[in-house]
Amino acid sequence: MRLYQLILMIILQASLALCQGVECDLHEYKPLDGLKAAVVAGGLQVTWQGEGDQQLRSAFAVVKGQPVVRELAVRKGAAGWRVLARNLSPEFDVVSGRRRLSEQQAGPLRVLGISMTPDVVEREKWNAFWDAPLEVPGTPGTNLDLPRTAQEIRRATASFQVKSCRAKTDGARLEVTFPGLSLGVFAGELRFTVYRGANLLRQEAIAKTDESSVAYKYNAGLKGFSLRTAQRVVWQDVARTWQKYEFGGSVNTDPVALRARNRLVLVETAGGSLAIFPPSHKFFFAREIDAMMSDFHGDGHVKDPGPIRFREQKDYFDGCRRFSDRTFLIMPGEEPDGALGGHYTFVFPKPVYWSRVRESGQPFTEQDPKYGKVYQWIRFAIWDSAGNGAFTQPVHLR
Repeated sequence: MRLYQLILMIILQASLALCQGVECDLHEYKPLDGLKAAVVAGGLQVTWQGEGDQQLRSAFAVVKGQPVVRELAVRKGAAGWRVLARNLSPEFDVVSGRRRLSEQQAGPLRVLGISMTPDVVEREKWNAFWDAPLEVPGTPGTNLDLPRTAQEIRRATASFQVKSCRAKTDGARLEVTFPGLSLGVFAGELRFTVYRGANLLRQEAIAKTDESSVAYKYNAGLKGFSLRTAQRVVWQDVARTWQKYEFGGSVNTDPVALRARNRLVLVETAGGSLAIFPPSHKFFFAREIDAMMSDFHGDGHVKDPGPIRFREQKDYFDGCRRFSDRTFLIMPGEEPDGALGGHYTFVFPKPVYWSRVRESGQPFTEQDPKYGKVYQWIRFAIWDSAGNGAFTQPVHLR
């Protein structure tokens, strides 16, 4: 059994319970200054202190078993409330497949004499580096237990049969939860969370599945913005140029992928703006969060014994130095796959010239008249297997 969270973040910027007779459990709710929930007309209304002198309000309802955000509103100081949106429905869609261990992971394990037992495969397949669960039938030799079948892939949209809700205070946050979510192979609940001191509303599906080896990806959102009040969407592209789309043209029924910097898009309404974004990768994924510049596998003349390769390395080092400054450092790295199996990267704290080619009897280190001390194929006695299937080991060169 595995527990999953599908999350959407929303920031409300200034410029409840209307729950259709649904019982809302308040036993774990504790009123705090700047963080309130109130049963109003059969539903739940949440108000909280945002950034600075801003206050925020969200009213929740249930319509035919479907949770609905009846209202999102914001105000500054003692001014009147400005409504950003009304009658929004949370939506999630998911596609799931089957997680498999890659041969690139299995190869080094076999070299180490580790048998591919069911327990080993179950543990290591979650450290996926190369796996494509949606690729049918798959490329032979890339993963264990191929081919894949079309029946493994399932697509679903969230449905709700909500009959109750509950409110819970957790420190400076307030959670409003609606059990009764179904999402393909998953089942669970919908949750909204607000934070005192932040103009943030978090929407998440907390669900579980009893099926094994589930790999999945999802989309999350809120639908129902009125074109009478939602005027346009604005985002910054990956080149940091602002882009916009004005509503009012032909209706588009297909999803539109935005190449948005920081994966953030703004919905501008008559009452203010909503910034919508997913949580950062680091929220889910603690692996591979460091950023470095790294040439990949066969870039340059990798089989050159020195003269050409050392010149290319110098250009690489000079480029990293040129684009670094007092607050931004680019460290050159190289991923020289092929000698040890698996993935690994060399990153040195200073320019190090080394060749992958070492002739029989050639010294490990040599003195080059132009580049100084150079190394002929760096050898290591011990390597550690990292969680992402890569190999890492601190190395000190003198």
